[in-house]
Amino acid sequence: MKVISRSEFKTDPGFKPLHDLIKSKHQVPNHTIDILLKNADVKDFCEESRHFAVLSGRNPIYLHYDVSSWFKEPNGVLVSIDSIAIYNNYSEYESARRQQLGLAKS
Repeated sequence: MKVISRSEFKTDPGFKPLHDLIKSKHQVPNHTIDILLKNADVKDFCEESRHFAVLSGRNPIYLHYDVSSWFKEPNGVLVSIDSIAIYNNYSEYESARRQQLGLAKS
């Protein structure tokens, strides 16, 4: 697995298209919007989450990306992608995804 930091994908021309693609495809989940709206009066309230995705094609790319979300006036959400991790293969990806699902149930 290769982890790419925010500073790296913002400045490296090789990773910038990947960041742009993820950013364009990302949809803020309804539960995140609800949580942010309920806490809109809390200064600097942020929700952090991890999203798993597969970029399909001849050679699929298995990845996850970490996101921070804040409330933005009047009823919007500001999103920042903090890091991107690219897995070497489907098995590694699926193992990490299942592990995260197990943590979420705890």
